[in-house]
Amino acid sequence: MIQRIQTIYIIIFAILLFVSPFFVFVQFDIKHPVIQNELNVNVDSNKNNEFNNDDKMYVELKQMSFLPTGLKGDKSILPSGYTFPKYIILGYLIAVSFSILMLVNFKNRSRQLRFGKLLYLLVFFTISYMIVESYNMKLLLDDQENVEVLKQVYHVGFYLLISSIPILFLANRGVKKDDDLVKSLDRLR
Repeated sequence: MIQRIQTIYIIIFAILLFVSPFFVFVQFDIKHPVIQNELNVNVDSNKNNEFNNDDKMYVELKQMSFLPTGLKGDKSILPSGYTFPKYIILGYLIAVSFSILMLVNFKNRSRQLRFGKLLYLLVFFTISYMIVESYNMKLLLDDQENVEVLKQVYHVGFYLLISSIPILFLANRGVKKDDDLVKSLDRLR
C-alpha cells in the first residue's frame, strides 16, 4: 500500500484538508471611528451619534480574521445578534473522512476512483462555500454604521485548500494508472 505513489498523495491531501481549517481563510482590515470623551473613555460611536465639543474622535484600524473554525479579532463591530455558522467546518470533515476511506480501499481501485471524483466535488463545494461566506462577512461589515472595510486578503487557509486539488489530481491519476496496468495484465492472462 505505502509503496504506491498515490498513497503518498492521498496522505498529503488528507493532511492539507485537516490542517487548513486552523489557518486564517480571509482577513479584513477595517477602519472604525472611535469617540473618546473628556475622561479618555471610549464612547461607542454606533450607539451615540451625538458627541460634545470636548469629545475627541479618531479612527481605529482593526483586523478581523475569518476561519472555518470561527472568527478572530475584534468582534465588537459585528451586530449583537450575529452568530457564526458552525457548519462551515463540515465540508472539511467530510472531505477528510472520504480521503481516509480512499486510502483504506487500496485493494478496490474502482471504489478509490469514485471516492476521488466525489472528493473533487466536496473540495470545490467547500471552496465555493467559504468564498461565499467570506463575501457575506464583508457585506455584513460594510452594512455596519461607521465601519469601512479597507482590504480583504486571502491567507494560508485559502491556499492550502486550493493546493489540495492538484494533489488530489495526482492521486487519482496514480489510481487510474494502477487500474489500467492491472486490466492490461488481466488481458494478457
